[in-house]
Amino acid sequence: METQQGSAGGQRHLAAIVAADVAGYSRLVERDEAGTVARLKAIRREIVEPLVERHGGRIANLAGDGAIAEFPSVVEAVEATMAIQAAMAKREAALPEPERVRFRIGVNLGDVIAEDGDLLGNGVNVAARLEQLCPPGEVLISGTAFDQVEDRLPFGFEYRGEQRVKNIDKPVRVYRVLTGGTSARWRWRRLARPTALTASVMLLLALGGTGAWLWAGGDRAAAAEPAVAVLPFANMSGDPGQDYFSDGLTEDIITELARYQELLVIARNSTFQFKGQAADVREVGRRLGADYVLEGSVRRDSSRIRITAQLIDAESGTHLWAQRWDRPATDLFAVQDEITTALAGTLVPHLRVAEERRVRTKPPKTLGAYDLTRRCIEAKHVFTRESNLQARELCRQALELDPGYALAWTYLGGSEVMDYWFNLTGTASLDAALVSLRRAAALDPMLPITYQVLSQAYMAKGQWDEMLAAARKGVELGPSDAENWILLADALGNYGLYAEGVKAAERAIRLNPLPPNYYPGIISYQLYMLGEHERALSFSGPCAELELPHAACLIVHPVLLYHIGHVEAAKAALPKLQRYYPDMTWKFAIDVWAKTRDPAFSAKLRADLLALGVEVS
Repeated sequence: METQQGSAGGQRHLAAIVAADVAGYSRLVERDEAGTVARLKAIRREIVEPLVERHGGRIANLAGDGAIAEFPSVVEAVEATMAIQAAMAKREAALPEPERVRFRIGVNLGDVIAEDGDLLGNGVNVAARLEQLCPPGEVLISGTAFDQVEDRLPFGFEYRGEQRVKNIDKPVRVYRVLTGGTSARWRWRRLARPTALTASVMLLLALGGTGAWLWAGGDRAAAAEPAVAVLPFANMSGDPGQDYFSDGLTEDIITELARYQELLVIARNSTFQFKGQAADVREVGRRLGADYVLEGSVRRDSSRIRITAQLIDAESGTHLWAQRWDRPATDLFAVQDEITTALAGTLVPHLRVAEERRVRTKPPKTLGAYDLTRRCIEAKHVFTRESNLQARELCRQALELDPGYALAWTYLGGSEVMDYWFNLTGTASLDAALVSLRRAAALDPMLPITYQVLSQAYMAKGQWDEMLAAARKGVELGPSDAENWILLADALGNYGLYAEGVKAAERAIRLNPLPPNYYPGIISYQLYMLGEHERALSFSGPCAELELPHAACLIVHPVLLYHIGHVEAAKAALPKLQRYYPDMTWKFAIDVWAKTRDPAFSAKLRADLLALGVEVS
């Protein structure tokens, strides 16, 4: 809801402005127009209006599914919006995810014009832009609002970078309001619960606004999530006038990485203190409280842009990963967007691997809930019955230490989904998985991985609509995470939307150019259904030759060879499935693995295998 500047007769004043709308309003109306309108009226009457009034505010503008409210103070505005979101989460919790009403809310402190009861002006526009950036169920506030509330509310705040928004000249500092927790000033480094504290005195220093935790004379506590500091990329162009491009690239990378719930990203105003300095990475890590440091350079001339990046372990100084991009400088900002997205999508998997390696080297007596969960994740990724049982036990141990740890609940649910696939002893494991995953979503509704696993659980149960809704939710919450896109691709394929599934898989591979073995498996079966057999072979062929191929590749590869006329090669490829997966018969592949919303999939696979002489009855 953007406003135009008011006339000279309008009354100008400073106010805390709240802009809100309903996420997915068009979808809700399409499903049930009359019911949605009635629900929104009841929500406004029973929740929104009483809470706005209780905190001294008033609803000024209404338009469709959006509203603008005015408050006398930012403290009251933020308290009211967080109370509204909490009340909405409780009210809608029993409904399936696609049917829930969820608000997106932006809060700004700015100059407004009151005209005939309506509010107009730039202060309203900034709040409206924040609302558009806001994930469903969340509250985003501007830097001007944050400056008024950072010490005055029992909420944490997560810096989301400086955002350029439409029709606003200057970038807007954006903060996400975190539910619960300690004073806002100290929520930047969330500490794991220590079993014992040293006798040393803890010295708390806020470095450059990050509020990094430092110890005076003691060991630094383990963070609840790994912290990464993105240093300003060096401008190697020989022209100081190009600093804007390298600085802009750095800021965009910080913003992209901040989308990942599993990372803590050090704020720009802290990392930019090191601009132009030949700083020791270990010293940077110590001063900023960072586990990892990303640094790089930009070289730009009239025809080319070259960008390099490297990830470094801040404790040891070890280089963990490096990559270079060379692009034509034909469209400067399109290149910047492409590289920012690709870098974030490629970097995060390497951070995950580095964290698993770090946790693996810790002696057991130092393990906390976070470390046990990382070990659970590592064990789950081995994909054997034994490793899956180990993963489940590790996550249960983590939850004994911290019953409110959403990530541990998510991976416990994931191990329960895998238990179903390994044992196929009925749906008890899937029912248990849904209990764990719904608990995770209630504890942290903004964790994308939870919706990834929910999608797989619903897929196993044949609840196709819920499967697709959960997968889409994962992408909505983590649009730069390749894992969200590949599992959306799998959900689309199981729904029978193969062309859309291929596009999602291509996006995943662009974000993660060296993907694990299930990426080619997911894209190849969908290309098989689209009749693009040679293209599908370009994925299934290399996958089938891996040390541990994905089952999907081994199932689809022989029938793809059959379709291009290589019948003998197809027959020779058939035994590989049971060589790598002894319990997976071809009958299982048809009756269980290929059982999707589209019956044509299993029918086509059955016919092709029969043509190759495979017994599938």
